[in-house]
Amino acid sequence: MSLADELLADLDNAEPAEDEEENSFITAIEADEVKTDSEINQNFPSKIDLKEDLSSLLKPHKLLNALIPTAPISKFAKLRDSEKLTTVMQQIDVFSKQPKRESVSGPVEADPEYLCIVQANDLIVEIDNEINIIHKYTRDIYQHRFPELESLVSQPMDYMKIVLVS
Repeated sequence: MSLADELLADLDNAEPAEDEEENSFITAIEADEVKTDSEINQNFPSKIDLKEDLSSLLKPHKLLNALIPTAPISKFAKLRDSEKLTTVMQQIDVFSKQPKRESVSGPVEADPEYLCIVQANDLIVEIDNEINIIHKYTRDIYQHRFPELESLVSQPMDYMKIVLVS
């Protein structure tokens, strides 16, 4: 038996199930199992406040505003004002203004310039985390205004630049 024959056989077997559903519906009607209006109304509340229901439907912006973060970004991203970033940036300024040394005396790990480089490399990871936090914050705010932007722009910095331009 070919694959096409098997599919046709499966479809032939599926059709009686639909007929059985129709037959059961017809037999239910014939057996007078239809509920009256009073039986149906017993399941619903007697008073419905139509104004309240309509007003809640007409104000979807309340729901959208509840999802948008209202705290300033400085509550989430704290690296910019941190003492660690400030000191490392000051050290980088100091070491960049000094003339280049020909050789390093002693172990490299004890050199203050090397320690500054290690601290700066550690800050790179923290900066990357801050970028992701700020991207999420920006995305949460602007995803309702630009719903497809996240799928079009995958890089966090590009996303934030586009939002800034708009």
